Amino acid sequence: MPLLAFRFRYDEILEQVLAGQHRLLVSSPTGPFETGRHVRKVQQALLDAGFALPEHGADSVYGPETAHAVVLFKTEQHIFPNDGVVGVNTMKTLDAIFVDEVPFPPPPHQPGDLSVDDVLEAIQGAESANPGETAEAILTMIRQLYYPGTDPDGLTFREVAFDHLLPDAPFRRPDGSRRILTPAGMEPIFFGRLVQRAPENPTPGRPLDNPSPYLVDATAERVDLGHVLLTMDAMAHGRADEPYVTFGVPAIDPASWVADLGIGAVWTEQDGQPDAPVVLPHLADGRVDFDGYFHMSAPDADLLGDIDGFNIARSWLQGTPLSSALIAYYLDRDVPGGYRHRFRMFMGGLFGTTDPDEAALTAAMSQWIPRVDRFNDLFAAGSDAILVFTPPPLRQWQFTHDVIAQFFQWLLDHRRTEEDRFD
Repeated sequence: MPLLAFRFRYDEILEQVLAGQHRLLVSSPTGPFETGRHVRKVQQALLDAGFALPEHGADSVYGPETAHAVVLFKTEQHIFPNDGVVGVNTMKTLDAIFVDEVPFPPPPHQPGDLSVDDVLEAIQGAESANPGETAEAILTMIRQLYYPGTDPDGLTFREVAFDHLLPDAPFRRPDGSRRILTPAGMEPIFFGRLVQRAPENPTPGRPLDNPSPYLVDATAERVDLGHVLLTMDAMAHGRADEPYVTFGVPAIDPASWVADLGIGAVWTEQDGQPDAPVVLPHLADGRVDFDGYFHMSAPDADLLGDIDGFNIARSWLQGTPLSSALIAYYLDRDVPGGYRHRFRMFMGGLFGTTDPDEAALTAAMSQWIPRVDRFNDLFAAGSDAILVFTPPPLRQWQFTHDVIAQFFQWLLDHRRTEEDRFD
C-alpha cells in the first residue's frame, strides 16, 4: 500500500520506510546523521502535529532533537516500542494523520474558473460526441473555441491569421467545411464549461476579456486552458504560412510565451499602442509602467498555460486521447502527475538544464532576444503584415531584454518553490 497523504506521496525513501526496507534513526548522538528532503517531510509533519523542534526546526537532519520528538509522537499515538525510530508503524500513522489534508486550498471561485475534473469531464464529453475524429482533430476543434473563435458570418482577419499560423492543423474536413466543436451530441453543461471566459484584465463595465476559461490545478494555480491547447496545437503542427514566414517567425512563437512577452515589450515601448486593452498611467516618477504592461500581456495564468502546453505536447503519444494526456499531467494516479515538475521540465527544454547558471542564462538571453524582437516586428505591423512581401530589417526593441529577464526570474523562483514543495 503506497503512501496516500499528498505531502508524502511518491517519496521513494519514505515509501521504503513504509515497506519496512528502511528506518530513520540516530545511530550515534554525535553523528553522522541521515539527511535529505525525506527527513524534512517527517520533521514538518511532526511540527504540524504539534511536536516542537525548538533548536533546529525542519532542517533536513535526523538528529537527536528529531528522534526525541518521534519518541513523544509515538508515546502519544501508543506506538511501541516508543523509541526515536521512524519505521513502518510510525510512517503509517503519520500518513493516516495527513491523508485528508488539502495541501493547496482552492482560491475563491471567480467566473471562468474550472476544476481539473470539470475540464477533463468536458473534454471527454467532446471526444464522445465526435467519435470519428482523431485526437489531434479534437485538440484543434476545442482550440478554435478560443483561437481564433469562429464567426458564423464569415472569417475575420483574426481567424485568417490563425489559419495561416497553423495551416497544417486539421481545421478543415475533407469537404472543405470548418471543423469546429459544437454542442451537438454533448451534454449542454460540458459544452457550457468549455466556452466560459475568464477575467484576465477585468475592467468595470466591460465583458470578461479572456477567450477561454482557467483550469484550477492541484496546486490551486489558475492555468489558461486556451494557452495550453494553442501551444499544443502549434507543437503538433509546426509549419507556419504567410505572413509569419516572411518575418521568419515560427508558428510556436505567436502561439506561446514569446508572444506573451513580446506584446508586453511592444505595449511598453509604444505606451499602450496600438492595441493594448488600456493605456496605463505613468508611474509617479514619470516612467512608463513596465511591470503593469508585462502583467497585462503575460499574467501567470497565461505563462502557466504556455509551459504546460509545451510539457504535455512533448510527452503526448500520437493517437492518445487528449483527455488522457491531460489526466497524466494534471492528476496524481499510479505515478505522480507532470504538474509536480512542470517548471523543471520546461526549463530543461529551454536551457538544457533545470538549474541554469549565469552562463546558461546569458546564452539563452542572446538566443531569444532576436527571436522575440522578430515577433515584435510582426505584432507591431498588425494587419498590414499580410501586405509585406520582403522581410523588414530586424529591429531591436527597447524592452525585449527586460521582459525575457523577468520571465527567466519567474521560472527560477517557481522552480525553487516546486523543489521545496514536491521533492
